Amino acid sequence: MDEEKLVEALFLESAAWLGVEDATKQFVLMVRSWAMQQSMRMTRRLGPGYSYPIDGKQVMWDLTDQKPLFDLVDDPGMPVRLLESAAMLPKMSRSGLFGLIPT
Repeated sequence: MDEEKLVEALFLESAAWLGVEDATKQFVLMVRSWAMQQSMRMTRRLGPGYSYPIDGKQVMWDLTDQKPLFDLVDDPGMPVRLLESAAMLPKMSRSGLFGLIPT
């Protein structure tokens, strides 16, 4: 791949990631608004493949736990699929959970 194509690929990947970030923020705003109307608040997002501080320790949520999350979505037309490695295709996809807590 020549240098120009490499730079173009980098910009396209960055733009795709910004799109995922923006879609996630819009989703959070929508759910947060709904939750407030239901007298609830949202927790932060947790997702497989990331680590989180719990009781003073870093705990890793194993990426293979994507499979049970995908099993919750009963939509054969979903445009995201799970690979054997538990990575998602398209690459610029995001999964995870938010909790809702009564206020």
